[in-house]
Amino acid sequence: MAYHFLMLTPPTLADAVQDLATATQRYSCTILGTDLTESNYNERTMWYDENMPMPDDEALRFNKGIDPVTGDRYNRISTPPIAWSEVQTKHAQNTADYTAKLYARKRVEEYPAPNQQLAVLYDCVNADPDLRIKFKPWLDMIDSIKNKYPK
Repeated sequence: MAYHFLMLTPPTLADAVQDLATATQRYSCTILGTDLTESNYNERTMWYDENMPMPDDEALRFNKGIDPVTGDRYNRISTPPIAWSEVQTKHAQNTADYTAKLYARKRVEEYPAPNQQLAVLYDCVNADPDLRIKFKPWLDMIDSIKNKYPK
């Protein structure tokens, strides 16, 4: 999974690899294990060139691009197209962003569930005659469901 600042755990080197692979719009990557390091980067990452056309091979077509002998996808490449230094740079950026966005994760933890927020909003709008006029379509939509399933 790629990094997002609302993730509960700090970003990993694997997140950085996935982010960089996605950004290329050409390569995809499978990462084996969780302890990615510079010394095992080449062995723990399997890279695929998504722009590589499938060879005209009946066995590959039959197996949807999987080599029946090796089990590899036809478009696997042997050398990572993204250097380890780029992974480290992206990881540092993700970590800095994660640290800077602590406030957002704290807010998410404390916000009420969306249905609770909407219930409060509904009650506030419904209690104000001017807002009832302005938000009539929305109130009608909610009221139709409330009337369909009364308490």
